Amino acid sequence: MKLLTTIILTCIICSTLTAQTDSSYILLSSGGRIAGKVDMHQTFLRTPYLTLNDSIKYTLENVQAFQNSEGYFGKVAGTKTSMVLRMSQGKLDLYRATQSSWTAGHSYSFSTPGGMQTVSTPGSFNTSTAEYFSKNGGDILDADYGNLKVALADNPASMRHLNTYRTLNYVQWGLAGGGVALIAGGLTLKQVAAMIGYTWIAVARWEKNKCLPKPSVLLHLRNIYGVGEDWLPVPSAPQLKKSA
Repeated sequence: MKLLTTIILTCIICSTLTAQTDSSYILLSSGGRIAGKVDMHQTFLRTPYLTLNDSIKYTLENVQAFQNSEGYFGKVAGTKTSMVLRMSQGKLDLYRATQSSWTAGHSYSFSTPGGMQTVSTPGSFNTSTAEYFSKNGGDILDADYGNLKVALADNPASMRHLNTYRTLNYVQWGLAGGGVALIAGGLTLKQVAAMIGYTWIAVARWEKNKCLPKPSVLLHLRNIYGVGEDWLPVPSAPQLKKSA
């Protein structure tokens, strides 16, 4: 019985390791694919690198993409080491990179009738997010107006809405991953508002301030109207709720 249990456990462990290996790999710039446990190492003021099976080291200059337990990462076109995380797949694959930086605090002194005074400002962390996309598995590009204009050229409805966003200054960037999906789906801002129950006042405020809804709202819509295998048609404008 103990022998049988040992054999079963061994099979389970081997099966688990095989599954991990199949979903964890490195795609080299030369075209090779190497399966194994992949970890990315990032340290302050040092170039990130990958390790395979906790031993072999790969510099990002020699890597085109990799996948591990955190997801699929691809290299931005025209860069040597910039790897971005794929957020969703479709005719447009959406990618995102988040960077954090530290702003040092400072202090200054000044003279007052009561003597010298010192004022200190604490340091702070700042986080910025950049959006990228690739079409049909092609190069990963910045999600700016110029690149999106080329990528969406085969879909007139999407182009009309992309031009509208540009005119209204919505692309600055700008549009979150959900925003790219909204353009690709050919949805107008007022239609977006209707789908999530916003009033005309909210829409007018967005247009006046030349901004999009909060990213959380866009991501919610991304889950519903996300970029699929083909472009979504422009839906008929639903009835908006009247504001109180």
